Amino acid sequence: MTGFVVFNAKRCPGDRRTSSGKRNPTFAFDAFASHRLAQFTVVTFGRLQILTEPENVILLRFRRFVHFFIVLAASSLIFLLQQGTCGEYARQPTSSPSEYPLSRHVRFSYEIFNTTGLLIPEADFWCYVPVKQTGTQFCEGITASVPVKILIDDLGNQILHAKIKQLPPYGRLQLHIRADLRLSHVPNAVSRQDQDRFLREEPFIETTDPAIRKTAATLRAKTPQKTVDQIFEWVAGRIRYAGYLSEERGAAYALREKQGDCTEFMYLFAALCRANGIPVRCMAGMVCTADGILRARDYHNWAEFFEDGAWRLADPQNRRIRTKPGDYVAMRILGNADSPMGDSHRFRISDSRLEVRFGK
Repeated sequence: MTGFVVFNAKRCPGDRRTSSGKRNPTFAFDAFASHRLAQFTVVTFGRLQILTEPENVILLRFRRFVHFFIVLAASSLIFLLQQGTCGEYARQPTSSPSEYPLSRHVRFSYEIFNTTGLLIPEADFWCYVPVKQTGTQFCEGITASVPVKILIDDLGNQILHAKIKQLPPYGRLQLHIRADLRLSHVPNAVSRQDQDRFLREEPFIETTDPAIRKTAATLRAKTPQKTVDQIFEWVAGRIRYAGYLSEERGAAYALREKQGDCTEFMYLFAALCRANGIPVRCMAGMVCTADGILRARDYHNWAEFFEDGAWRLADPQNRRIRTKPGDYVAMRILGNADSPMGDSHRFRISDSRLEVRFGK
């Protein structure tokens, strides 16, 4: 028996050009995530028919009682969607919180400022908050000073969504966020995921660049572990830290110029590993060894490579590999994902008249 489900969600009011002028193509996700499936239709599933109306009154018609268990499964799916989770987003953790022995509580804030003399009746704000779960991090909860929803993209990133209403001329809104985390210095093993996405070429990870491939070949060792170690030592020893760079330059730039900031260290390590068939994902967040307030100046990039069933730390700029990964708070796993964040690195606002500042 085969079947399928079709969702027809209304366009989200935030589906417009971003402040940078680019159109975000992913608002079908935001439509059902934040509007709780304002309208959808579930069509034939075997002999089962499920129809929902805009008022979220669920009408279930089934022709045979034997399909009752399918009704329960469909109802569970609808419930998860109405809670703001979908598909892979609703997957269960692969490790329990008890396997993350370190308790950490962090706080950060955003200031949203109306730069005009006009009332702004409504706007949408999104920002990344700590990743729900990695091998060394488990987020137990997010609290905020205003009503919010938490969305999760297909990389596992958590995205906070807040509705800003009736912001007066030159008015300010302070958004305070707290994250309760459990961390571990010993990476927890994870179930086998699709590692192919962390082997592909991406923007700034130019694995097919001739110079990248040539250097990767010279650093290849007899085992993946030794290859990772040689790549790490080469990047940490050959690339000069050039201070903060406002624009991302990428792996090819770092290899050619032999300099960059933490982002270029990360990208070059990732490109050389991926070119050798070793899955690597790029991370963004903060190094945080105690409870405290996260500051914009503390933002950092590092990498994680997949080894022996777990994601392991590699921070070539700070010359740290496989050592105390519980000191790192992951705010984002970098990569292409269906998300209302678009190209934004930390936050996004739907109205260009609003200015956003991360807490200093």
